[in-house]
Amino acid sequence: MKLSSVIHKASDTTIDTDTGRWHFFVYVEVKTHLEHIALVKGTFEDSQDGVLTRVHS
Repeated sequence: MKLSSVIHKASDTTIDTDTGRWHFFVYVEVKTHLEHIALVKGTFEDSQDGVLTRVHS
Protein backbone atom coordinates (compact mmCIF):
# COMPACT_ATOMS: atom_id res chain seq x y z
CA MET A 1 0.00 0.00 0.00
CA LYS A 2 1.36 3.41 -0.96
CA LEU A 3 0.96 6.15 1.64
CA SER A 4 0.68 9.78 0.62
CA SER A 5 0.85 12.87 2.75
CA VAL A 6 -1.90 15.47 2.82
CA ILE A 7 0.64 18.20 3.63
CA HIS A 8 4.24 18.93 2.76
CA LYS A 9 6.82 21.28 4.22
CA ALA A 10 7.30 24.13 1.76
CA SER A 11 10.03 26.06 3.58
CA ASP A 12 11.64 26.84 6.89
CA THR A 13 13.93 29.47 8.35
CA THR A 14 15.33 30.69 11.66
CA ILE A 15 15.01 34.28 12.86
CA ASP A 16 16.71 35.90 15.86
CA THR A 17 14.47 38.42 17.67
CA ASP A 18 14.48 40.35 20.94
CA THR A 19 12.63 37.39 22.52
CA GLY A 20 15.12 34.79 21.27
CA ARG A 21 15.55 32.48 18.30
CA TRP A 22 12.40 31.37 16.47
CA HIS A 23 12.06 28.64 13.85
CA PHE A 24 9.39 29.24 11.18
CA PHE A 25 7.96 26.36 9.15
CA VAL A 26 5.53 26.68 6.25
CA TYR A 27 3.38 23.68 5.36
CA VAL A 28 1.04 23.42 2.36
CA GLU A 29 -2.02 21.20 1.99
CA VAL A 30 -1.72 19.12 -1.18
CA LYS A 31 -5.36 19.32 -2.33
CA THR A 32 -6.31 22.87 -1.29
CA HIS A 33 -2.90 24.59 -1.48
CA LEU A 34 -3.69 26.29 1.84
CA GLU A 35 -0.60 27.39 3.76
CA HIS A 36 -0.07 26.80 7.48
CA ILE A 37 2.69 28.32 9.59
CA ALA A 38 4.33 26.84 12.67
CA LEU A 39 6.42 29.11 14.91
CA VAL A 40 8.69 27.16 17.25
CA LYS A 41 10.84 28.51 20.06
CA GLY A 42 13.28 26.22 21.83
CA THR A 43 13.35 22.44 21.76
CA PHE A 44 11.13 19.83 23.33
CA GLU A 45 12.82 16.50 22.66
CA ASP A 46 13.89 16.04 26.28
CA SER A 47 11.01 17.90 27.91
CA GLN A 48 9.47 16.19 30.93
CA ASP A 49 6.87 18.96 31.31
CA GLY A 50 5.05 18.65 27.99
CA VAL A 51 4.82 21.28 25.29
CA LEU A 52 2.83 24.51 25.49
CA THR A 53 0.79 24.77 22.29
CA ARG A 54 -1.48 27.47 20.94
CA VAL A 55 -3.63 26.99 17.84
CA HIS A 56 -5.41 29.69 15.80
CA SER A 57 -7.69 29.19 12.86
